[in-house]
Amino acid sequence: NAGSLQAVANSGTGIFTNQSGGTAAAVTNAATGTNAGTIASLTNTAGTFGNTGTLTTTMAVSGGTVNSTGTLAFAGTLGASGGTFNANGTATAAGTSVPWAC
Repeated sequence: NAGSLQAVANSGTGIFTNQSGGTAAAVTNAATGTNAGTIASLTNTAGTFGNTGTLTTTMAVSGGTVNSTGTLAFAGTLGASGGTFNANGTATAAGTSVPWAC
């Protein structure tokens, strides 16, 4: 994606790539996904998701692995109830956040 998407549901053997300059509103990932653009919300239930771009509203990790070296500028909630969340970029949360190791 180099354009603009609303809801994205990626599962099974799917591969979702949000390129630099691309935007997506709500992304649900249970396969393989990457973001170099801007995503409003991410729900990762399985699979692997890599972020080098910006996540702006909420993120929930209940399974799989999310690796982020991008910008996490949450206006909402960061929830990690399962899976693995690795953050090595810039992370701020204006809402409720669950502690994680950076």
